[in-house]
Amino acid sequence: MDDSFEDVSRIGKYSDILATTSDTKIPVLIELKDYKGTVPSEEIDKFWRDMERRGTRYGIFVSMRSGITKCSGCINIKTEMNRTGVFVVNSELNWSGHLFAFYVVKKVAELDSMKKKELKGEELGKVITKINNHCLELQKNVESIDAISTIADSLRTTCKNRLDELITLANAYKRTLSGKIDEIFEEIKKVEI
Repeated sequence: MDDSFEDVSRIGKYSDILATTSDTKIPVLIELKDYKGTVPSEEIDKFWRDMERRGTRYGIFVSMRSGITKCSGCINIKTEMNRTGVFVVNSELNWSGHLFAFYVVKKVAELDSMKKKELKGEELGKVITKINNHCLELQKNVESIDAISTIADSLRTTCKNRLDELITLANAYKRTLSGKIDEIFEEIKKVEI
């Protein structure tokens, strides 16, 4: 009951009614024909072209009283160029065929919409898996960086300790050498006197 219907019969290369479903907001073109004899194939071809021009995936072709060429029975579902059309002969369905056809199109559109959501869910799952793999790789890189930092700290500590030892040794030799030099100068001073 919340679906919207717009008379577009005066617009060229369109259908008679543009319906929009309330829940999925999917456009549905509805073509109405009232022939005394069988609706000719040219009208069916025009219906598919109009759907293609308007970029709609769903349509309903309603013949009020007579049969439709290439359709057996009072209701047929056909697909062409990735579009779905429901063809009904309204008089043979107690003048309610158009309502049944619209219900069928809504359900087909809902199923297609759910399939797209499932695909998006599958795609999302793939993306999440890729992101997870990247995160695991980043985590390993962080662990490697931590190991490098630990080794660098260890080297710094080891190098500092070794440098301190070298400085201590150099200072010890410097004191010893300074002491010897002082002794030598003392001896020289004794000789000069």
